[in-house]
Amino acid sequence: MLVWLSIRYERSRVQEQVDATAAAAAADVKQGLARDLQDLQLLLWSNPAPAQWRSEAGKLLRAHSEMVRIERRDEQRRVVDAVDSPFGTPAFSRLPREEIDIDT
Repeated sequence: MLVWLSIRYERSRVQEQVDATAAAAAADVKQGLARDLQDLQLLLWSNPAPAQWRSEAGKLLRAHSEMVRIERRDEQRRVVDAVDSPFGTPAFSRLPREEIDIDT
């Protein structure tokens, strides 16, 4: 009985460590996404001229390799301008936007 209780206790400790590690990783991801969102909102709220917007969006994409594309849209949600990440193939090179427009 003592061996069984010891094994059960060790399993629960391991599970608690796994849960704590997963929670810490989720918190890190959430914090990183919040920073990315703030950077994107700053780009939106600063409302620079189109040429400056492209430059600022390009800098943002180079600083955040997890982002693959930043789009600027009008009030009707039509894409006015877009900048793709320099770290990979453009987002719509394999599958045209028209084929996945419903996902937007």
